[in-house]
Amino acid sequence: MNLIDHFLFFVIGIDHFRFIDWAGIFIFGHTPTNLPEAVFAQVGQLFFSGLVGIFFVYLLPQVTSRYYLVKGVIYAQFVWFGSYALSILFQVPGLRTISLESAVSDLIGSLVYGLVLAWVLRLIDKRVGV
Repeated sequence: MNLIDHFLFFVIGIDHFRFIDWAGIFIFGHTPTNLPEAVFAQVGQLFFSGLVGIFFVYLLPQVTSRYYLVKGVIYAQFVWFGSYALSILFQVPGLRTISLESAVSDLIGSLVYGLVLAWVLRLIDKRVGV
């Protein structure tokens, strides 16, 4: 998710607002302006992604693990849309308006996150047999 986000930002140049910028606004009230802030925001974003993944782990057995990749994608879309909706609903400064490029880039990153999350959980389930 972060690799794709950074690739779209630095290499392709279509992303104007990275996941690390979201985390920086929630943590500092502004986008990261130096390396220590960027590192701290990245750790915060990874922590949030971990919490989202843990919630998916608990949710998946409640709805069966059939079509797990589809459920991972739907879950990722829900988190993506919910994040956007809550930031607009609560008028978070810096997140009130997002460009189409950034929204699409964030959606792509979220979908990849959902696919990888569901795939890894399926691998763990097959190996451990939980």
